[in-house]
Amino acid sequence: MEFRFNEEQLDVQQRVRDCCRQEIAPGAADLDTASAEEAEAMIRERTRILSGKGLLGLGLPAEMGGVGGDLLSTVVLHQELGEACPATALSVLSSVGLCARALCEWGEKAERDSLLGGLLSGQMIGACGDLEPEASLDAWSLKSSAVPSGNGFNITGDKSMVANAGLSGPTIVTASVDGAAGLFLVPPDASGVELSASQAKLGCRGLPTADMVLKDCPTLRLGAEQGEGAVAALRGFEHLLLGAVATGMINAAMVTAGVHARDHQAGEKPLARHQEISFKLAEMLVCQETALMLLYRCVWMMDEKDAEAPVLASSAKVFASEAAVKAADWALQISGQAGYQSGSRAERIFRDAKLLEILGDCTEKHRMFVADQVLAAY
Repeated sequence: MEFRFNEEQLDVQQRVRDCCRQEIAPGAADLDTASAEEAEAMIRERTRILSGKGLLGLGLPAEMGGVGGDLLSTVVLHQELGEACPATALSVLSSVGLCARALCEWGEKAERDSLLGGLLSGQMIGACGDLEPEASLDAWSLKSSAVPSGNGFNITGDKSMVANAGLSGPTIVTASVDGAAGLFLVPPDASGVELSASQAKLGCRGLPTADMVLKDCPTLRLGAEQGEGAVAALRGFEHLLLGAVATGMINAAMVTAGVHARDHQAGEKPLARHQEISFKLAEMLVCQETALMLLYRCVWMMDEKDAEAPVLASSAKVFASEAAVKAADWALQISGQAGYQSGSRAERIFRDAKLLEILGDCTEKHRMFVADQVLAAY
């Protein structure tokens, strides 16, 4: 395993970082307070900016409209977006990290030709719906069901808090087919789709989300020859990329807290020189570096097609998301009265971080999955 980025990876990292700091981060506060209509317009514009910089299709094949690069490039993109603006990061994750990737991996040529160009240019925003209300914590079972209909399948079921729902793009959903999980494409103009109003949330307020009800909705199945393998693989990508977003948020919390601790006094010396404060800053760095090690090792295992990669992806998602919540809490505490004021960066990070413990299934469910693998192995 190589712990150094090669020249191409370093170039990608710098281009992503420059774009995020110059084009994405400055508008994060405005996106947080925007109306639903304004937020949709801002998300679309940010997606087009990333596409124009040649970053939106990182990690996807050039012959399918992507910009090439490896899985690590995709992780770096989401990590930097997570630091700059978590709402933008999660929108990109749903549209390109999951929806476009599913089409690249398992879509037929006709679907790829009609949809990938729009997704990777930012002209179309995709969605991905896997989370279900009242889902079991014991297994990734599905209550949504798919039945054959003509050349496709009709799906009936509910999906919760679908990122980018209602933005008129294609949606990837999961459903049970004769008791087995399957992956399906809901075309942009499909009938039988009902959406709730855009949801008001504690954090990541600029991310458009809605609940989705499918009633005999006509869909196309993706990766049928792989059975449940396609669903498991896409979930693995989701868990990895959510871990990347969370890791970016850890860094955002650390920088916010570090700058405040350096520039503010307490007892005639900088806050950072008080042990209680400096220990929190040190713990943030430990959390960030550990999360990165988990992420990068998971990338390596996925590239190697290692059977244990899904377990490590869940582990990375759990650790990074919980560490982001801890780091956000510490950043707010260190920032004190200034951080607690509405609109401060510490306050936004504090609100945003919690969603990472919920999306992509809650940390409790991931722990049960990891524990099952431990018991099966030993």
